[in-house]
Amino acid sequence: MADETGTTFTPTSNSGIKLESFIFDAFPLSSRMAVLSVPRETEFAPVKNPSGNPIDSPDSARRMLHAEGKAWLLAAATVISTAEEVDRFAHEKLEKARHIEISPLISYRGEGLEAYIKSLMKGLPRDIIRLESSKCMASGNSVPTTIRRAFDKCGQGHVFRFIDAGKVNAHEACELVETLRQFDPVQIVDLFERSTKADNAEKKVVDELSPVEEGVVHQLSEIAPELKSRWYNLGLEAVSKGMAGALILGGGQGTRLGFAGPKGMYDLGLPSRKSLFEIFAQRVIKVQKLAEARFNLAESPKIPLLIMTSEMNHDTTVSFFEENNFFGLSRDQLHFFCQGTLPCFTESGKLILETASQLARASDGNGGIYPALKRNGVLGLLGEQNVQYLHVFSVDNVLCKVADPMFIGYCIDQDADCANKVVWKTRPDESVGVVAKRNGAYCVVEYSELDRAASEQVDPSTGKLSFGAANICNHLFRLDFLQRCCNRTDAKYHVAKKKIPYVNDEGTATIAPTSNTGIKLETFIFDVFPLSKSMKVLAVAREDEFAPVKNAPGAACDSPDTARQLISAQCKRWLLNAGATFEDSAPDAICEILPSLSYNGEGLEEVARLQSPIRLPIMLGQD
Repeated sequence: MADETGTTFTPTSNSGIKLESFIFDAFPLSSRMAVLSVPRETEFAPVKNPSGNPIDSPDSARRMLHAEGKAWLLAAATVISTAEEVDRFAHEKLEKARHIEISPLISYRGEGLEAYIKSLMKGLPRDIIRLESSKCMASGNSVPTTIRRAFDKCGQGHVFRFIDAGKVNAHEACELVETLRQFDPVQIVDLFERSTKADNAEKKVVDELSPVEEGVVHQLSEIAPELKSRWYNLGLEAVSKGMAGALILGGGQGTRLGFAGPKGMYDLGLPSRKSLFEIFAQRVIKVQKLAEARFNLAESPKIPLLIMTSEMNHDTTVSFFEENNFFGLSRDQLHFFCQGTLPCFTESGKLILETASQLARASDGNGGIYPALKRNGVLGLLGEQNVQYLHVFSVDNVLCKVADPMFIGYCIDQDADCANKVVWKTRPDESVGVVAKRNGAYCVVEYSELDRAASEQVDPSTGKLSFGAANICNHLFRLDFLQRCCNRTDAKYHVAKKKIPYVNDEGTATIAPTSNTGIKLETFIFDVFPLSKSMKVLAVAREDEFAPVKNAPGAACDSPDTARQLISAQCKRWLLNAGATFEDSAPDAICEILPSLSYNGEGLEEVARLQSPIRLPIMLGQD
């Protein structure tokens, strides 16, 4: 109010009267009043107080919208999915979402969400779930200010250009924003700059390469039976105490095999018709039973089995195990987690859009195991369960001895923090990486890095190739070493120039290039070898432990056909050693011994006696 001089001031006590009316003042005029009581949590979220206030604030309103959206999605999932699928959806997706928002253009009160459920179930967990209408075009306002500012600041604001131009719909814009949320632009730009700078520097340096020294490598075939027995018993003891786990690197697809699904689901054509995943799972069960029998346990110990998947095959892999009752394993000993992806870059360091609303991304390589173990909470889980040794192997080696007690015991006996199984190269020109040393640090040296003289160099004390320890992606890590690998912040990424599809200038089509157009950053599982303080290498027989399944049926090597023959030859050797005889049979007739009957040729004497002479094809053992 104004004082006598005309100056406005604010009184400290009531000094006047204000007239007002309320909307409910008209209620007495009603001749037939109706009152409908509705749930507070679904229809009342006032926004009166500033952010930070626990009630009637933007924060409390967002929480209520989140809870409502979560309830709607759960109800929609119940309509179209099994109870088990709904439980997994709630646990793996809804519980992990920090914020859920459903546009009114999508649903007014929870109706019509079934079409979105399948997509959400298949996708990876999201920090934020936003459902926007595909009928409404996006605009610059479709991008949250914090996201736009972060990418603009790092020189990557071009990723929003088609949103700003109104060339994508609101749903597509939302999907792009959610993808971008996964990445810190400062970190990924720094990663690109560090990696490309290191790559350029490495090209100018001549590395000093040397074979792994004596005392680090042990040839299993030359180990005394007493020491082998010691290793085996040490390994079984670790299994019996729950100290050993196994991890399948299962992110790959069976494309080269002519198979559309995850490589681990591939049926090799054995008499049992078992997939790679089932074979590995049954070997885990057999090792558990061997430990149970060896130490007279009341029940079998449980070996945690971890499966690292990829975005493209995670849900399919999990469903495959569920549909097959986890192949006899307990659900609580299985842990599925997804490896990460990284954006693809132009050679000048700009993020590439594959479509107007999709970022070009690629797997971060099998070295992505380390950040993925930490990011998904699996590393912490291993520590909680007192797992001290983790056997990590590629999904495409069907002869891999999963959770091999001999390998575990070898690692324990040698006090190794990182151990590797290798097979010795059969010829100098065999195109395979070898475990060696680079400038004094352990590493894997690619075939192309060795000159002819180094490739042909022979160790006079053994008569074997000096650079002969062929890497077969079969590793055993001690937990303390694994923790160091997972917690490092200076991981090295390799620069790979690739043909990366990109969107045209109009945002209307994706161009498939015919030459390298961009850069993919990736890591390899063996990049951590230089961190090892006590590396050990165990050389094993190729015919017993290495049968890769990489190429299509009919290929001369590394195919399902060659893998079947290697399995059959191994099983026949086991039976011959047990005293069996064989009838004449076709050269390609298969002999298969299920893991349930024997893990490594043990316990076959009675079968050999009862079945001889054995006629092929044959499958021995029961599930």
